[in-house]
Amino acid sequence: MPDQQGTPDFRTDRARIDQLDESIIALLRQRLEISRSIQQRRTKTGGPRIAEGREEIVIGHYREALGGTGGALAETLLRLCRG
Repeated sequence: MPDQQGTPDFRTDRARIDQLDESIIALLRQRLEISRSIQQRRTKTGGPRIAEGREEIVIGHYREALGGTGGALAETLLRLCRG
């Protein structure tokens, strides 16, 4: 709906985006916790902290679901979760 100056009012949509961002951040924090737990358990048993094969699967999944930039997003996510 345009405001009095005739420009669209995006407040509702922006508020929804803000809500989605908060949900995404909460999910990323959960993923980070789980990832760190896996890394700790893996290194305690003498394994590597990072499973490169698994990371390639994750990158491929994101790329398939979201296109080329999805792979870049996955790489950023994986760096975040490595700590």
